[in-house]
Amino acid sequence: MKKTERSLITIFLLLCMVFLSAVFAVQGSLLSTMIDNYQLNAANQGLANTMAFSGGIIALISAFALQGRWKKRTLVKASVLICVAGLVLMWIAPIYGLYVTAWFITGFGLGLMDTLLSACMADLYTGKQAVLMMCILHTAYGLSSVFSPMGYSYLLAAHTPWKHIYLVIAAIGLMIVLGALVVRRLNH
Repeated sequence: MKKTERSLITIFLLLCMVFLSAVFAVQGSLLSTMIDNYQLNAANQGLANTMAFSGGIIALISAFALQGRWKKRTLVKASVLICVAGLVLMWIAPIYGLYVTAWFITGFGLGLMDTLLSACMADLYTGKQAVLMMCILHTAYGLSSVFSPMGYSYLLAAHTPWKHIYLVIAAIGLMIVLGALVVRRLNH
């Protein structure tokens, strides 16, 4: 593999990790607004989060079956698109049941992505370089988890409707996948 191609794939993986973290972070950032919007009682307030993790567990199990059939990077792109679909569904969800279903779908995408990103990075690098790149990959997650909520707070303070934040995140995910596809097309 050429150095340029490996660098472009690395950038793609890092952007996917930032996206993964940003989607996780939106749960906490919009929790109070979501509770108020759907007028939830205490017993139902954590259901969306529970459904996201349930989707993630099913994705973890599914990843083992899917990895031999599809290329890992193709599965990463598919997982981002699953998240995008879930985020769009959150945006349009008029009732809490649909919103919770959207989090299950998104959780599946997040779980699939989470199981694949480190494996993809390990395929690109070996030895000490692999250790360094894993650290960089997880630093990207950490930085996104710190800065994403700040971005969400800014959008809310600018009177962006809370559900539109899901569209912003979905658009970013879609741009990551489309960018990867364009770069791949240009390099082949």
